Amino acid sequence: MIGYAVSAVVDGYAYLDRATERQKLVEAAEQRVGYHRRLGRERPLVTVETAQQMRRELSKLTDGSCVVLVDCALEHCWDEADLLACWAQVRRVSGATEQSAPDVFVVRVQKWAQMRQLLDPRLRWVIKSAPPGSSKLEYEPFSRRSSVLADVRLAGRAKKNAKRSP
Repeated sequence: MIGYAVSAVVDGYAYLDRATERQKLVEAAEQRVGYHRRLGRERPLVTVETAQQMRRELSKLTDGSCVVLVDCALEHCWDEADLLACWAQVRRVSGATEQSAPDVFVVRVQKWAQMRQLLDPRLRWVIKSAPPGSSKLEYEPFSRRSSVLADVRLAGRAKKNAKRSP
């Protein structure tokens, strides 16, 4: 029982930490938009909240045309090829290079946010570092591809299928 309480407190802190980090990155991204405006370049802020937005919406934008805020979306890419393709779209639209990504801001799910990782069946990757803290994307696969909710669904399907079998 105490373990659940500790876990709830830690994950509550993780949520607040992520919200604080998100707010800081939104402010930094807006400052970057203002910087471009002062230089006479119009670069709107584009917020990406899903991997699907990275796949579909960013492909419609021109190279180096936006400041991009990725809000916990990279973690949900299907596989490594999808993750790298989505990251390439973010870099292309923001005009990022290997050495510099000043117009990319990535909000990440903390590796230690256990409840979020266990309950979210879409979570596939742990983003270790990304802009603005680093110009490169560093990631690792989430150690457990399924989740508690996915496991419950699978167990329910297996039980239902077992009843149907003679």
